[in-house]
Amino acid sequence: MSTHRRTALLRTTAVSALVGGALLIPAAGAFADSPAPEPTASGTQAPDTTGTPSQKPTQKAEVYEVTLGNGAKAKIQNRGGAYVATIVVKGKQIATLSSTHPTVTSGGVRYELYPSNGHIGITYLNGKDKKDDGKKASQQADPPKDSPTAGGDAVADPSEDPSAPPADATYTLVFENKPMTLRTPAGSLDTTYIDLDTPKVDPTGSMDSEEADFHAGYQELSFDHAMGKASGTTAKQCREGAEQNPFRESLSGEAINKAQQIVKGDHLCMVTGEGNVAMWTITAVEPPNDKDYLPDLKGTVTLWESSA
Repeated sequence: MSTHRRTALLRTTAVSALVGGALLIPAAGAFADSPAPEPTASGTQAPDTTGTPSQKPTQKAEVYEVTLGNGAKAKIQNRGGAYVATIVVKGKQIATLSSTHPTVTSGGVRYELYPSNGHIGITYLNGKDKKDDGKKASQQADPPKDSPTAGGDAVADPSEDPSAPPADATYTLVFENKPMTLRTPAGSLDTTYIDLDTPKVDPTGSMDSEEADFHAGYQELSFDHAMGKASGTTAKQCREGAEQNPFRESLSGEAINKAQQIVKGDHLCMVTGEGNVAMWTITAVEPPNDKDYLPDLKGTVTLWESSA
């Protein structure tokens, strides 16, 4: 099946401002007229319509808000000559893109940041375009509030993960009950990345995108591989939880705080990007004052290596 791809290029005018006696350098090349690199996959189509900024940059910070071709929003900021972009879909932040993490996939759409000029590209991975998004979305019933798929995007399909071990795999314990705490990112442009194979939590954005198994914005968890709840604590039960009872591709702070999609005692499991089986056992959920934000999640990680 051919892949239909469309890329939305965003442009705006470079500006300068005088703040506290210091001249802010114009955002040279920001949303420049030169196009972002074209996708190389077969079935490539003409670029999508050009987005336009919905607000001018202020004197306090150069932040551009644009509407992408599929209706998603992007807030783009110049940080020392390189650009970062926060992607918001249906009012919920799904990711912050940067030079170290330039892409994210959500709801069948791939978003890509070109950090040198601030362009954002969108690619429709399943062949649908923005004209039928609303129609298909309206045909999907909302999940019950007690379902682990409530409060996020489409369910991640574990069968599509090439790193998944074979069904008859055997498991060897690598480590057990290593502490891991995920704290709410400080701001709307901040993202924390998590590697369960170590485990490692990186709030600085320096972790390579190939290492991260999931990431957290200040309002949402987004999963690079399917994560679900396990009914027990063995490696087999953990893998079954990830593959048979997964969350959606993203899980909002509201779903955790109000619908209690994650609670103390949960065993959250994932087949990692390295093909290992990881279990994050939650020992504490510390909700924020604003229930739309992610709570602090504390727990321990156990990891098994799989072999055929």
